[in-house]
Amino acid sequence: MKTPEINRTSAIAQSAAVIALFEIIELDARPLLAVASLAQAYLTRHTSACIGPLLNTVFSFRDTYHVELAFCHARTSTRDANVYALIRQGVPALVAQQFMDTETRQLNATLMRLDVSEFIALINPLNGYTLITHPDVALISIALPAAKALLAAMPQTPVAKPASLTLSDLQSLPERLDCSALRHLYVPSSAILARGLEQLGSLNPLHTLQLANAATLAAAVLARLPISELTTLILSDLDDSPALQHWLNQLRCLKRLRVHRMHFGALHLLSALSSSLPLQAIDVQSFELKGPPGAHWHAFWQHATTAIDLRLAFIDEKWLAAVLAAPMPNLQKLAISGDLGPGALEQLARANLNNLTDLDLTHTRIDGPTLQALVNQHALPKLRGIAINLYGEHTEDWCDWNGAVVGHGNVRLDHHEIESRYLVGSGVRVIPAFTSDW
Repeated sequence: MKTPEINRTSAIAQSAAVIALFEIIELDARPLLAVASLAQAYLTRHTSACIGPLLNTVFSFRDTYHVELAFCHARTSTRDANVYALIRQGVPALVAQQFMDTETRQLNATLMRLDVSEFIALINPLNGYTLITHPDVALISIALPAAKALLAAMPQTPVAKPASLTLSDLQSLPERLDCSALRHLYVPSSAILARGLEQLGSLNPLHTLQLANAATLAAAVLARLPISELTTLILSDLDDSPALQHWLNQLRCLKRLRVHRMHFGALHLLSALSSSLPLQAIDVQSFELKGPPGAHWHAFWQHATTAIDLRLAFIDEKWLAAVLAAPMPNLQKLAISGDLGPGALEQLARANLNNLTDLDLTHTRIDGPTLQALVNQHALPKLRGIAINLYGEHTEDWCDWNGAVVGHGNVRLDHHEIESRYLVGSGVRVIPAFTSDW
């Protein structure tokens, strides 16, 4: 995750251009832009939406700014989307990629939606970008200035006690911020942490902590974080830094660990931590390994004493084979994604996964017949649920808001069709894809 640096001068100029554009067709976009500005600031500075369900964040935003929402007759909701889905709805590909901040069309994100009059705004909590749409006007991805600069008459609600906080820009933090309810802290820059802790003052024990470049943090800074009740830790990278290892060994309540980029030495660190920490879920987004990880995975599973959930993203069949070579008696949930085809399921069938109950194959190239072959082998005796996207032989047109056809593709099968075609008699059912806080 990264938070955009918003150039206020540029944002004001862009907003003026947007307002002028809508005024040409006699529509006032300022209420929408003002509410979107509040939501953009709330998501990127006062909460970390990636830590928990965005729905909770939307409720929190709605409660905090109910006066402003009522004044602008605005409604809030959430929706899941990716670049592929936005293009299907008529969004130009480059705009969709900029808004989602990725070229990977299948990468999903949960978005906040705002409805004000004829306008719709989608806000991406992962980068703060706002996509403004109207049936008669082109789509625009924009960074917004302060709400008061857009709609001076809009009332301003005092800042509430945040349960979650993102230290992305210390200058934007409200004065005398009440942190008595703070339990979730996200720090996208290690350089800002020490100054941020000074500004926030005394903190109660955190439940969730997300750090960027934790290995570069001084031991004295890490020691100042209240971690006695920390259950979820999210790191941008993980290596075998001695200071970081010493700090991790103090996380006696840690249950969930998510790593965006894992280095070779971290596997050895994980195997050491698993013998002393009550880890239940491990989420690895990508690997940077210099040698075969098999021995380290063997050590990890030998020490693990509790049920483990594992997510391996952007992995290929070579590394999957190395991971699955180790017996995994405590693995209950497994999510794999990447350039994985039928060979991946052959490896799963040969692996020692006797207690695996849930398998997420949503972001792979696995097809229906291959899935059917896996469940019919009964190689995973306790498997009860599979998350997967499969497409049928029928095609559909993709249209924009004006009904113009912008493309076509195969229709995705629903869970009933997948079960009736490929899972009959197996006892396995289609389940939703694992969420970011599984």
